[in-house]
Amino acid sequence: MIDFAYIFAAIIIVTPPQPMDMTKEIMHSHVESIRMLALEWQLIDPHEGKLTSYAFVSDFQDEVNFIRRRFQELKDAPRTEDRFRFPPYETIASLWRFNREYHSYLESQKLISSGDYLQRIDVVQQDNNELFEVWTLIHNATSPLTMIPQRRVALKKLRETIGHDNYYAARFPPSVPIWYFQTKDK
Repeated sequence: MIDFAYIFAAIIIVTPPQPMDMTKEIMHSHVESIRMLALEWQLIDPHEGKLTSYAFVSDFQDEVNFIRRRFQELKDAPRTEDRFRFPPYETIASLWRFNREYHSYLESQKLISSGDYLQRIDVVQQDNNELFEVWTLIHNATSPLTMIPQRRVALKKLRETIGHDNYYAARFPPSVPIWYFQTKDK
């Protein structure tokens, strides 16, 4: 059997934000189906939103338009299940912190350097900062403290930043620019 409440909620959500011409009774009878579908589609976090029984029609319209805008923003974003292509969050947080520690090291080296070496540090630091942006997206996409819609935004930006092929093959850059690291031969 077809669940018409689900279909109605889907139509409401995918419609661009606009004023609605519905009676208060119709709106209130569909609040829960809209909320459940928004959760299922990862448009809102379980801890987010106040979509419940409203006393005023304008509140309902504002909330639905919020969900509609969120749908438009996230309709091509990966679902949060994509976070499983990453290492565990603890590993990511450690790599993210290592990037910041390396940044601090480079800053300290700038204080005691000059000339060509100082310019080289600036180049290394620029590459390190670009990697920090990528690893911040990975960090935000996997953090248990980040709300679901923001995780999806981070996944979408990460995919755009590193490219579809690298994203779907789980090929991520290192957390620091290791190509500048030197090894000492014995």
